[in-house]
Amino acid sequence: MDTTVVTEPYEIDCLSGYYGSNCSNSCRYPSYGVDCQEECHCPKKVCDHVFGCSNYELNGHHNDNGLQLIIGLSVGIGAVLIIAAFLVINIANRRFYTRHIRANAHYIGSVVTEHSITTDIIATQCRYDKYYNTKIHNCTDCLPGYYGLNCRESCRYPNYEHDNNNGHLLIIGLSKK
Repeated sequence: MDTTVVTEPYEIDCLSGYYGSNCSNSCRYPSYGVDCQEECHCPKKVCDHVFGCSNYELNGHHNDNGLQLIIGLSVGIGAVLIIAAFLVINIANRRFYTRHIRANAHYIGSVVTEHSITTDIIATQCRYDKYYNTKIHNCTDCLPGYYGLNCRESCRYPNYEHDNNNGHLLIIGLSKK
């Protein structure tokens, strides 16, 4: 490795951490850096002749960069594990409830069918142009604009219109209400 830098003719500057006529000598402890003018404030075994106390702070205490890395990685891995656990639980719940709903679908269907059959039986007991009102449990006249069995048919325009003058509904050809 060449440790020399020629700056001007016949003048040689050594790279950081080296000195001497051919820049072949490395800085001795506790010196380091350009022309060995900096001083290490850490143990000899960790003082680098080029960079100094790279693993130690200037006050002589050990630098905790490694500890910060470990903490950062631990937090990151923990967050990933929490997200993964959330996803696994979410998928498991969806599968469980889907199975549960499918297993009980016949029950739900039978309840709906039973209700519609019961309503239709009661509704067929009402006369034409009446419907079964579940709130009062009695047959009631169709609302204006509707007719037929259980009031399921709607009147078509122009047979049905709203009279704005007196607020009454007019069913043309049937009756005036």
